[in-house]
Amino acid sequence: ICVVTTTMVWQHGASEAMICIWKCYKPYARTRRDQQRMTPGKLQHKPINQTANKIGTGTNLESIIHNQKKYGYDVCACFTNNPKAGGIHICEDHGLECKVIDNNYFTDREEYDKEIDLYLNSIEPDFIILAGYMRIFSSCLVDNWEGQIVNIHPSLLPKYPGLNTHQRALDAGDKYHGTTIHFVTSELDDGPIIRQESFEIEPSDDPNSLMNKIKEIEHRIYPETISFLNK
Repeated sequence: ICVVTTTMVWQHGASEAMICIWKCYKPYARTRRDQQRMTPGKLQHKPINQTANKIGTGTNLESIIHNQKKYGYDVCACFTNNPKAGGIHICEDHGLECKVIDNNYFTDREEYDKEIDLYLNSIEPDFIILAGYMRIFSSCLVDNWEGQIVNIHPSLLPKYPGLNTHQRALDAGDKYHGTTIHFVTSELDDGPIIRQESFEIEPSDDPNSLMNKIKEIEHRIYPETISFLNK
């Protein structure tokens, strides 16, 4: 299984996306590409390729790296679109390679996503895990990796796709809030749900406290879910 985690970081109006890469055991073909690559009776153990993008302090990236031995995947590489991304230092601290693919050198999103597609094909990941990626992938990239792109979103989808999910939950007077792991389609925060976890909103909660509670859950369930996808 190849898991790619991507997150966008907004600093001074610029986006920062860190992506790390793992490889793992793939028990069956999930896409047309898999069916072409794999032959029945010849399944072998593969290390996971995962790409992780950093948001804020990069805590999801740190959690995934920290839990790789516990959950049986190996981080083998990382890439980012920002040469100044803070997640680069996280990778360096763990002895990981970090490839920079700077989106400023590309004229549009589709051209940039084609470059990502070329890179992913060169490492042949089994899953692409996104962590806070803040824009929609081009349909060409999603189509090429159908059934292999996974995202985590800080709401109980289908409620509140997009941004400001914590404030929107408070404004709506919701009793519960939570996070959702789902397969990615070309629609924003759409696609089949893999896992959700929720908690009760307390009267004292504000957007910051909800964000912190969500992060605590994400740090636990994302590595767990990577291991589930690997079975």
